[in-house]
Amino acid sequence: MDGAVSATQWFRFQTFTSAVIEDSKLRLRIKAALKGSLKRGEGYLSFRKIVDSEFEKAGLSPLANHRVSVIYRTNTANAFAAGQMVRLAEVAEDFPFWQYVAIKDTRTREDHAKMHGKIFRVGDYEYYPPIGFGCRCTAVALTAEMAGKDWKKHTLSKAHRTVMNSRLQNAEFIGNKFENYIKWVAKEYDNIDTGAQQLVTKQLKQLERLLQRKKPQ
Repeated sequence: MDGAVSATQWFRFQTFTSAVIEDSKLRLRIKAALKGSLKRGEGYLSFRKIVDSEFEKAGLSPLANHRVSVIYRTNTANAFAAGQMVRLAEVAEDFPFWQYVAIKDTRTREDHAKMHGKIFRVGDYEYYPPIGFGCRCTAVALTAEMAGKDWKKHTLSKAHRTVMNSRLQNAEFIGNKFENYIKWVAKEYDNIDTGAQQLVTKQLKQLERLLQRKKPQ
C-alpha cells in the first residue's frame, strides 16, 4: 500500500541494516584483536582463539534449531508490528483505537492472556505485540464505535503497567517497535566503519522516501 511501510519492506530494511552494523562491528573487533595480538608478540593459535571469541560475542557460534526458530519468528513479528504501526497512523481518523488479542490456549503465557481485550489509543504502543520471544499475540484496529464510550474500562491501570514493565525485561518488546529500532541504528551508527555508515545511510534514505510517499487521491 502506497505510503505504508509493510511488514515485508520493514523486515528487509531491518535485516539489511542489522547485518551491516553487526558485520562492521565484528570487523572492527577483529582488527583490534589482531593489533593487540601482534603488539603482544602472540602467534596464530592465540589470535585464532581471540577471533573465535569475537565470533561468539557476535552471536555467530552455532545455535540450536529451536533458538534459530524463536529468533526468526520474533523478528518477523516485530517487523509486522512496525508495519502495522505505520498503517494505523494513516487510518487513525477512522480507527483511533487498537485492541490486544491473545491466542488463549495452553501455550499462552499468563501475562499475555491478561492483556487480551485491552484497548489502547493509536499512538500508545507500549505493549503492542509481540511483547516477548515467541509471542503469538496480535492487534486489531477499532473504530470509536467499536471501542465504545466505556473503552477506558478495558485499558491498563497504572499498577498493571508497572507489573508489565517489571516482567518485560527485553527493551525491544516495550514501546514502538519502529521507533525503538531507528534509535538503535542511530546509537550504533558512530561505532561502525565508514563503508558501513554509507550503506546504512542509503537504506535510511530509502525508508524515508517510503514514509514520505503520499497516499493516492
